[in-house]
Amino acid sequence: MQSLMLRLDAGVRRRRRLVLAVWALVLVAAVPFAASQSDNLTGGGFAVPGSDSQAVEAALARDLPGAGRASLGVVLVPRDGAERTQTRSALAEVGRAVAATDHVALDARARARSLRQIDLAPAKPVLVPLAVAVDDMQSVDVAADLRKRLGLADRAA
Repeated sequence: MQSLMLRLDAGVRRRRRLVLAVWALVLVAAVPFAASQSDNLTGGGFAVPGSDSQAVEAALARDLPGAGRASLGVVLVPRDGAERTQTRSALAEVGRAVAATDHVALDARARARSLRQIDLAPAKPVLVPLAVAVDDMQSVDVAADLRKRLGLADRAA
């Protein structure tokens, strides 16, 4: 194997201009294919059109409305020494952002449960569940919009 690689090395060195020209032609020929690749890609989710799992999702949506929907949540993590009013204010900010975002809602029971958690342990993180009215594919866009409204778009997820 080593002798084969040495011969290949010697051949490439002897014909380096030809090798570079061939690589340049291959690169030029590949550019149109690479430029149109984004037309074939999709973002978010794991759905395969026509698959059995998609058929099950359709049956669930038809027979059990709301089942199998995407889920989102916001985690409020109070800073050290944060007071109850600051955490409640953060929850109110989440409520305003959710109200301004399509396809997502903070229902009254989830809000009340979150407020109860804040009152019982104001220094502990609070998970605020959100009701989402779209599938997994679209929930990625909803989450991005919500992050933008909360001013978290540029921070690490």
